[in-house]
Amino acid sequence: AVVAQQIEQLEENVHVSTRNRLLYALKSLKKSVVYLDLGLKSNQQIIPQIKATPLFERVSGHTDLLYRIDLQFAKSDKAITTYRELLAQLSDLLSDIISNRLNNIMKTLTSLSIILTVPTTLGGFWGMNVPVPLAESKLGFLVLLGLSLAISLCVGWWLKKKDYF
Repeated sequence: AVVAQQIEQLEENVHVSTRNRLLYALKSLKKSVVYLDLGLKSNQQIIPQIKATPLFERVSGHTDLLYRIDLQFAKSDKAITTYRELLAQLSDLLSDIISNRLNNIMKTLTSLSIILTVPTTLGGFWGMNVPVPLAESKLGFLVLLGLSLAISLCVGWWLKKKDYF
């Protein structure tokens, strides 16, 4: 029941935070389930040894008790399997969320670099040592600046329209 509550708490936090704290909590919970499973398996191995002892056959009423213990072991084994599957799914979900956020960040950074390339390219063409329009004009720099800004805004609007931001 404690493991189930911790898994639910991690599921709630996975949508809010992707910090290292959540990864460490997930790792710790996986480790706890492994130890729980190991303890259950080692205790399960004792049951056949108890049944094989001559003292067990002499004491009446223990067969029913041992049957109930076996049943509890089976239920516990099923619960541990379920917890492992839930933790694996939670780990995959966390990985997918982090990957999606990284993809969105990379898409935004790529879009910004495309927008910032426009003024650099235009400035590079006008900075060459060849005759270009408005090279002798006093307003040439302002026209170049305005043209760069207009084209950058158009590219930004187009990228926004294509959902790249």
